[in-house]
Amino acid sequence: MRNIADGYIADDAALDPFFPARPFSLFDETPPAPSWAAAISEAPLLWRYEDGQWRNVSPDPNASVIITGQQPGLLTGPLYTIYKAVTTILLAERLETVHGRPFLPVFWVAADDHDFEEVRRTTLLTKQGEPMTLTYEPKTDVTRMPMRRVPIEDSLHALVDQAADNAPNSDRGEAVRADLHAALETADSFAGWFTNLMGQLFAGTPLCFFAPGHETDRKIAAKVIERDIRDPGHANSLIHDAGERLSEAGYATQLQKRPEECNFFLEMERERCKVIHHTGAFTLPEKGVRYGQGELLDLLDNEPGRFSPNVALRCVAQQLLFPVVAYVAGPGEVAYWAQLPPVFEWCGQSMPVVYPRASAVMGPLKVWELLQRYDITPDALDQP
Repeated sequence: MRNIADGYIADDAALDPFFPARPFSLFDETPPAPSWAAAISEAPLLWRYEDGQWRNVSPDPNASVIITGQQPGLLTGPLYTIYKAVTTILLAERLETVHGRPFLPVFWVAADDHDFEEVRRTTLLTKQGEPMTLTYEPKTDVTRMPMRRVPIEDSLHALVDQAADNAPNSDRGEAVRADLHAALETADSFAGWFTNLMGQLFAGTPLCFFAPGHETDRKIAAKVIERDIRDPGHANSLIHDAGERLSEAGYATQLQKRPEECNFFLEMERERCKVIHHTGAFTLPEKGVRYGQGELLDLLDNEPGRFSPNVALRCVAQQLLFPVVAYVAGPGEVAYWAQLPPVFEWCGQSMPVVYPRASAVMGPLKVWELLQRYDITPDALDQP
């Protein structure tokens, strides 16, 4: 089976039914005028790091949004997180030039994510050029805890020093160490530390940050969760059918959903729990708790902050929150977005253009100076 991201970048016409438009259509066609919800314009949801502190951003009502996102990672996690942010900024700037109106770059911090095993480690190169893996091992039990609740513990300061002591020497080394410690001191959670670091890295750029959890965004996201409660299994059926059509076109599918799985999570006792619909009731398997449909709808209405969408409905909730015209995606994301157009249609929302993030080769400045001196390109280093 072929890779969807490769086919998408190669402009394979077989993928046209699975995306609303090709990436470069953003430059050829003027995106529709943005429409910001009044609740969003008035709530402190968008933040930018300026002059050493976080400042709330009131969005320009004429600005469309270019958005990307990633779950918090240790020391910002994989480098592609940085590439996604850079791509988002540059795409917004280019679209402003082409269309003569503002485009706001936004980074969605996936602070609801609860897969701690996926983000607790990071790997760097030592002075000897050997990989060294660092692991955050909090004393607190963080099982199923969303990243916005995972606590900051002193061992993270020790990890920062371990990274700084073992990384190759740099004229910025001690400044980076100090910045990492300072970002820890002002963070209220693992997600908060990640957000502080990203803010520091992109200070001086137009990049804004959004992290779900505010009463305003929870109430808006509840609209798509309510749809999944009232019609359980329908979104999964749409995702499955899209996957079948992709398979028929020769492409491997990314999203595999069991019919009984709900597309949202419910927080209970500080844990983010999956919800299963079976025999007319909604069950939290990890907690042994059971709700009728009416009970769960009442809970959603009264306590929307306890609910969060999964990967499929998060993409739709994004459209309810912001006037998004493009989502900057990694290869895996490009693949699962191909299964989402019918879900957007079911929810009455327009799917944005999926724009592949940039890839890059990075290295120390001295290495690049050597390559230039001897007229060697990075591609040449791939040769035998």
